[in-house]
Amino acid sequence: MRLVYGYITYPNGYSKPSTTYNNPLASFELSRKNYASKKMLYKTARQQQVQTSSVDQKYEKVGSLSNTTKEYDKSEKTLYQLIQSQELMIQLEQRSGLAQARRLNIALGVIPDKFESIIEKLKAIGEVKRIQIDKKDKTNEYNKLEAKRVSLQKARDSLVALKQSGGSVSEMIELTNRLLVIENQIQDLGVSLGEFDEKNEFCTVKFTLKEVRKPVFKVISLAHRLNVAITWTAQVFIVFWVLLSLGLVGIWLILAVFTKAKKMVKNDSEPKQVKL
Repeated sequence: MRLVYGYITYPNGYSKPSTTYNNPLASFELSRKNYASKKMLYKTARQQQVQTSSVDQKYEKVGSLSNTTKEYDKSEKTLYQLIQSQELMIQLEQRSGLAQARRLNIALGVIPDKFESIIEKLKAIGEVKRIQIDKKDKTNEYNKLEAKRVSLQKARDSLVALKQSGGSVSEMIELTNRLLVIENQIQDLGVSLGEFDEKNEFCTVKFTLKEVRKPVFKVISLAHRLNVAITWTAQVFIVFWVLLSLGLVGIWLILAVFTKAKKMVKNDSEPKQVKL
């Protein structure tokens, strides 16, 4: 019976690869943000006249894909051929794992017009497990940065004019320190605004490629099955006879104690004869 149970529970055949995929989307972050621009036209009514105005929208668009593959080398080669043919910008590249468990995290800068087509081509590499596309409007953020830079530039010009008017040494030192602080802030804003420059307009695609094990055909030999069945049977029967023996000994002890106690009670109940 144990031998038949082994054939039913562990039949010969292909082993199923692990289906767990605990790699969340956007599991890696970029220090650099990609922003794109789009001209938007809308109509406004001013003084009973309809006018068409344009807005330069700044936005951030991120596509996150997580794929698995059983042929990692082939899928990786296809990926880099796509990067080369489409002239994509590699902004981050991370590799981890050994054979049969490798993983590649790669972040790509994509021209906004090619974003949708690149997503479709990446979906064809391996098997898609998760996909997510996020688009966030950054126009207000850009306008705030630009307004802050203009305000700092005006403050700097005012301090420069005040410094040229002369004053005490302590006042000149204080003005110089304030100018240095403002210059640093203007430089930081310049770096942030540089990310919105038309020369750096990209969308972000974060792609994760994970290798899964190929199914392997396993054959369990009859000798191994017999060994497992005999070992299991021996263990079960040994435990059975040990428990049975302990049970019989326990019953015998209980009966012995009960018989002895009954005999003692009987002796105590009989009248004792007194010899004269």
